[in-house]
Amino acid sequence: MPNKNWDSLDPFDKMLRQKFTFGMDSGTQLIIQKVCGFELFNTRPYHNYETWSDGYHVTDGKFKVQMEDLDDAINKLLKLRNKEIESHNYDLLRGSDFPNIKFQTTER
Repeated sequence: MPNKNWDSLDPFDKMLRQKFTFGMDSGTQLIIQKVCGFELFNTRPYHNYETWSDGYHVTDGKFKVQMEDLDDAINKLLKLRNKEIESHNYDLLRGSDFPNIKFQTTER
């Protein structure tokens, strides 16, 4: 439950609260990390130069994704949760690329 009137919330906050609902469980539902690094993102075929870039790592404890833009990362995570795409997609993080974060989860 937000501390503000629903209409006063940031649109992105509203979307997260609507898409990542909670029940009678406790724990972390979503972790968003803004990361940067050398050629981490922004490495498209037409780029022929080296560059530093930033993007996002997002996890719900089950799925982990990385994307250059936060809205794309959230949407990819939601698609994975809804089983709309294959979980071995190229932009999923390998387990060693994401910090070891402990989640408290309840099976539903």
